[in-house]
Amino acid sequence: MKLICLRFPRVSIYRAVLALAFPATLPAQARVTIDAAQAVRVVDERVFGINLVMWDAATNTPQTIALLAAADTRILRIPGGSLSNEYHWKTNTTLANTWKWVTGFDAFANVASSINAQVFVTVNYGTGTAQEAADWVAYANVTKKLGLRFWEIGNECYGSWESDTQAVPHDPYTYATRAADYIAKMKAVDPSIKVGVVGITGEDSYANNTAHPATNPVTKVVRNG
Repeated sequence: MKLICLRFPRVSIYRAVLALAFPATLPAQARVTIDAAQAVRVVDERVFGINLVMWDAATNTPQTIALLAAADTRILRIPGGSLSNEYHWKTNTTLANTWKWVTGFDAFANVASSINAQVFVTVNYGTGTAQEAADWVAYANVTKKLGLRFWEIGNECYGSWESDTQAVPHDPYTYATRAADYIAKMKAVDPSIKVGVVGITGEDSYANNTAHPATNPVTKVVRNG
């Protein structure tokens, strides 16, 4: 069998594609059959998640817990976005402030246990220490026996909008070095936990890594993202 290639003007090809995609006459009705008894796959629980934040006074209330339960919330993330990089869980404060937030870790834990949800805990990378994070794991999973499995080191650490008191702020090399220390100390307390790190797509995104550029092993191109 011979394969014959024909060359057509580009505009004709576009017209042909449009004609196929949008036929001149459409059926008056379209019938779709769904077999509700057949499960194709289980929806990932992470789809049914929400953030809990330390500034929300209504977090640990019967009304909120009832609403979260009614929504079948399966995942909670604490303690609150960018403030995670300023949050000291032991004192329920941020930075050098002496005033406390209206919702602390024990309140978060009560909400999670009340609705039997999994929790992602974001530890303080920007202004905290690896030991502070390890102490949090110890309090949650050893003292309180909560069995919180998922932890992450910092929030959007690459961005200039995040608090970062390192000598080289928002730097991937510094982050990677410190993250390794965080992971080691946290897993020394509870080896069963999963510890996530912050990443960003694109080798040239947030290209502020001037001291430790990385060479792509495939393309051999030096990147600073």
